[in-house]
Amino acid sequence: MNRGVVVAVLAVLTVVLVVVVGRRFVERVPVTVRRGASAEVRRQPRLAFERLLAEGGVEPRTVTLTADVSLPVPAMLWLDESAVDLSIAAREAMWAWVARGGILVLSPGMDGSPLSDALGVRRRRPIPQDTMVTDAPAARRVVDVHLPGQTDTYRIDAQEGFLLASPAAWSVGDGAGGLALAEIRRDRGRVLVVAGLADLWTNDQIGEHAHASLLWDLANLEDAPLLFTAIPEPALLPGQVARRGWPVLVAAAILALLALWRVWPRRGPMWLPPAPERRQLREHVVALGRFLLHDRQHVTLAAMAQHVVGERLRHQPWQERAADRHALDARPSNGHELLTTLQRLQQLWRRLHRA
Repeated sequence: MNRGVVVAVLAVLTVVLVVVVGRRFVERVPVTVRRGASAEVRRQPRLAFERLLAEGGVEPRTVTLTADVSLPVPAMLWLDESAVDLSIAAREAMWAWVARGGILVLSPGMDGSPLSDALGVRRRRPIPQDTMVTDAPAARRVVDVHLPGQTDTYRIDAQEGFLLASPAAWSVGDGAGGLALAEIRRDRGRVLVVAGLADLWTNDQIGEHAHASLLWDLANLEDAPLLFTAIPEPALLPGQVARRGWPVLVAAAILALLALWRVWPRRGPMWLPPAPERRQLREHVVALGRFLLHDRQHVTLAAMAQHVVGERLRHQPWQERAADRHALDARPSNGHELLTTLQRLQQLWRRLHRA
């Protein structure tokens, strides 16, 4: 295991640990933020252009470029070379379609891309370091575009320019030695090369740039249907996961083992809750008596003792005395009378037990 893999595993473990600790000790208050369609457009930049066309009554069609695809003529096909990887047969079929009169709107990919090489297009990033002059001014990125036959001016943000190996039918420079827009004739068809088509689909500074107006007029240069290329989603193949994703899988396995170790039953000291304390009946009786005494219910307290002694006298006849009858019928109104009544009842109870 090399050093880079170890660093990757430690980085993943650190991130997961920070997330776990944050969720454990930091309270999260959910706040709903409505972003509208901007969040969806940020994930799919071309979606904004498609909605713009739909608002104007233009319905583009999405096609998948293969060797046997049949494209109508005339038609305008929009293709971002950096987002679509075409096979040799698909490229040959597309060039044959352009030769029959198709219009291709191409955003060049990186240097060495097959479509750009066939047209003699080379991407150029206008940066001051190209001139090897440290005090050179920053490269100009804002371009004023004039389309042929139109008087409108479009101010766009040209992220990356390109160069052509042969002269174009017409072109627009980016102010730094490269081109932002050019038209190349190819038999009966045409190729419109646009620098950074994906960047034109977004407009972060909508008040300064006219990306939408330029794209709209480009789409309406010819009275022809619009075709968009389907952008394939990358498939997650097991071989790619085995080659590149195994550090993440190893880190996930380690975290899973740690989680299982925390909940897995194992031998060791066990804490048992203490058994609940058991109360005696006498304690409840004493507590009840204290409550009644505190509530000044002297008659109720005396009635309990009088009832017990009276039940015993019914089963065990006894020569009654005047003091005994007074104690059985007494209704004490204070603590002193209650104490006197209970003492007399206690003496009677003892005489009954001695008999």
